[in-house]
Amino acid sequence: RTTLFLRTNPSCSVQSTPLLLLLDVPLSKLTEYSLEEVYAELGANNATPIYVVCRRGIFSAQATDLLLKKGATNVFNIRGGLEAWRDEVDHSFPCY
Repeated sequence: RTTLFLRTNPSCSVQSTPLLLLLDVPLSKLTEYSLEEVYAELGANNATPIYVVCRRGIFSAQATDLLLKKGATNVFNIRGGLEAWRDEVDHSFPCY
């Protein structure tokens, strides 16, 4: 894969806004896993850009910081999350 979009929402919110092309990994899993395990779960490596998103940007900011502390170098937080996308880009975008 050349680019990954990682959603870090709690599992109950994932079902209410299903999105194609997103990999869903809860923040709790990222906390438990080593960086190598995270990459294995995502089918990625340190060269793969990973954009992290959640509903409001809170979990994704924590996940981005966590991955950077584990040694990832190509990880980016989508600030404001899916709600910001809906408010600023696509008003018809479904949010939960």
